[in-house]
Amino acid sequence: MNITQRIRTILEDLFAGGPLSDCFLIDIAQNGPRNVTVYIDSDSGVTFEKCTQVSRHLEKYMDEERIFGGDYVLDVSSPGVDRPLMLWRQYPRHKGRSLMVTLKDGTTHEGQLTEIGMDFISLQKEKAQTLNIPFSEIEKSLVQIRF
Repeated sequence: MNITQRIRTILEDLFAGGPLSDCFLIDIAQNGPRNVTVYIDSDSGVTFEKCTQVSRHLEKYMDEERIFGGDYVLDVSSPGVDRPLMLWRQYPRHKGRSLMVTLKDGTTHEGQLTEIGMDFISLQKEKAQTLNIPFSEIEKSLVQIRF
């Protein structure tokens, strides 16, 4: 089992119950032989405390198992607004926000996220036009920040 698979398994167990049960793994990036970034999200939002708890849990395991055999860098973070939504579970928190959705055919649509179904999202575009987009057609969705 490689490092990312080990981390994935550890976090699945950690998120299966207890105080971090509303958290879920988004991505694991290995940035060099001893540098790992773990992106997590949460149904109630990612806090500094949640990142700290996840980091400490992973560090304990990585140190005990000597995964890297010595020094390493571990970062635990929320995905941030510049990273696309990757899982269905991320969409409900963004209901009411504007999304830029790129489809697998290369077309893009921007609108307010009004509904999240089990296999689609609904965007309200200009002139009250509603567009239903199946998840199977979405390449990426980015939250649009308005100032």
